[in-house]
Amino acid sequence: MSQEVRGYVEAILNNLAANVPKAVVLCQVEKAKKDMLNQLYSSVSAQSNAKIEELLVEDDNVKHRRERYQKQWESSLLVASPYL
Repeated sequence: MSQEVRGYVEAILNNLAANVPKAVVLCQVEKAKKDMLNQLYSSVSAQSNAKIEELLVEDDNVKHRRERYQKQWESSLLVASPYL
């Protein structure tokens, strides 16, 4: 009986040792993500409307590349869809 309890406790400890560090890192990543988004929002909202509009304008070369990559991605999904 004591051997079974010891095995159970060991399994619980191993499970905690494997999962707690992952949970801690996940919390740190989520907090960093939130902080970075808040910083971004603050930075963008401090800009003038003209500057924000300028930032939103997409360069034609970038637009064409993005559209080409999007078409390639959609084509690859059509080919891969029977396997998904």
